[in-house]
Amino acid sequence: TNSKENSYQISKKIGKYVAALMTVIAIILASTTSLISIIPAGYGEKLVPSISYIILLSLILPIESYINLFGSVVLTISNNEKIYRNIYLYGLIANLIMATVFIYALGILGGCIALILTQIFILILVIRYTEDNKIINR
Repeated sequence: TNSKENSYQISKKIGKYVAALMTVIAIILASTTSLISIIPAGYGEKLVPSISYIILLSLILPIESYINLFGSVVLTISNNEKIYRNIYLYGLIANLIMATVFIYALGILGGCIALILTQIFILILVIRYTEDNKIINR
């Protein structure tokens, strides 16, 4: 199990750097001034209304990096790939339900909100499973 412990420590360090990098990328993407100048210049004025949705969806990047750290890295190293797959299936079901309701009520904004809430839901499930089964220690 020394090999597993070393792999876990390495993945933990890599995960911290990935999470920090994704947070920085999300902050850069969330900068409205850069998006306001990039989108019209590169894609035309027709896409300017989509800037607010792109900014909203950029919130997924740090969430997804933590899901990858706790989910794919930690659960894979601890031989819990089936649990990880099941968590994503629960996320799929939750997303289908939320997207149906939110898109009907809010349109494209509802789709963005449903996607972000789904990622938060998956992250909570992954962290709860890893903590409850003592796969990681706080």
